[in-house]
Formats: sequence, structure tokens, C-alpha cells
Amino acid sequence: DALECFQRAHELKPERFKAAYNGANALLRLGRYPQAIDCYRHAAEREPDNPAPWHSTGVAYARMGDLRGAYRAFRRALHLDPGYLASWANLAGVCRELGFRRRALACATRAQQLAPGDERITSLVRECRDALQRQ
Repeated sequence: DALECFQRAHELKPERFKAAYNGANALLRLGRYPQAIDCYRHAAEREPDNPAPWHSTGVAYARMGDLRGAYRAFRRALHLDPGYLASWANLAGVCRELGFRRRALACATRAQQLAPGDERITSLVRECRDALQRQ
């Protein structure tokens, strides 16, 4: 139902960011990742300086198993907002999965600088450090 509402809102005002972005979020939750990615890109065209659609595109790519696509999308979000904590954390995980262990640790460390004391981020740094030492 929510997706239909967002689609109608988008049809009424296709230039609006929120309808496209929220519709993409609904598609993501439904597991319709390629469609969500298309909608996030459409939203990004509406607000080119907003990192959120690129971050969410990265999430969709990661859920599809396209780690290189996720890598590019998270990097794009960080280019727009170097303080986007979730993108740093997700990029660290993607880098670790791709075997970019040094880069994974650097991304996790950056996330930790943005969120000192966050136990999930501390754990991510530890995991990345351990993976690098096993290399």
C-alpha cells in the first residue's frame, strides 16, 4: 500500500525527492532491489547533493550480492558527505568481503572516529584488524 501511495505522489509531482526516495525505500523492504536502485538514482537526480540515496543504493547492491556496486555507491555517498557514519561502516564491511583488508580497516577506523564509544563500530574495527593480521 505504501509503495502505491509513493508512486501516486511521484506521478503528481515527479520533481519531488521524497516521493522517489520513500518509494525506493519501500521497494528495498520488499526485496525488489533493481527497482529500488533505479528509484534511488531518480531521487539522487532530484537532490544531487544528498548522500542518502547513494547510501541506500549501496545497501540495495549489497543485499543483491553485488559488492562492487555497493562499494561504488557507498563511495559516492561519502564523496557527498565525508561524515556519513553508516556509509563508512557499510563500506568497511564491503571492503572486508572484497578482500580489501587495509581499506576495510581504514573505513572502520574512520567510522569509529565519527562514533567513539559505539560498540558495534568498535567490534567492526576489531574484526577488520583481525582479518588484516590473518592476511
